[in-house]
This record gives sequence, structure tokens and C-alpha cells, in this order.
Amino acid sequence: MHRVVFRHKARRHSLCLHRRKGMETQLTASPSNHLTDITGLRTCGLFPKGREPSIRTLREWTKLRRIPYHRVGHFVYFDPAEVALHIQTKLKVPARG
Repeated sequence: MHRVVFRHKARRHSLCLHRRKGMETQLTASPSNHLTDITGLRTCGLFPKGREPSIRTLREWTKLRRIPYHRVGHFVYFDPAEVALHIQTKLKVPARG
């Protein structure tokens, strides 16, 4: 059995999951358990090339709870798969005309 420990590296801007002997913690956010910061969310391929929302826009969406996020301490992380599913199901804008 392993326990999952979160560690933040400021230069890499990503969340590293490390396992230690002891207890194992199951994370159910997504099958891959891949969390990223706001910069990684912009560049992960979720948005069309050249049409990525700005950091300011993503922070506003987070503040207004328009996209799902996870807080670890005072750091905010996103699961790209969870955000993509949420955008496809909840944030569709009806076409004009």
C-alpha cells in the first residue's frame, strides 16, 4: 500500500504525485490523475491552437466557478479531462439565427 503525497515545484508548474509506503489514497477525479496549473491548462491542447483563453479569463472562470478546479493548500490545479467534459456539457453557447 502507498500513500499519495502532493508536492509543488514552482519552476515546473505542475503537480507531482509521489507514493510512499504506508496507506494508498485513491483519487477519483480522472483515470489518469493528471492535474495541472493554469498555464498547463491553456497549453494542454484543450482549446484550439491560437484561440486559448487568457490567464485572466481562466482565473475569472475559476472565480465564478464556471470550470472545475482543485485546491491544494493555496495552489489551484485543474484536471484537463474534467474541464473538457464540463465545457462540452455545461458551457455550450447556442448558435445565432
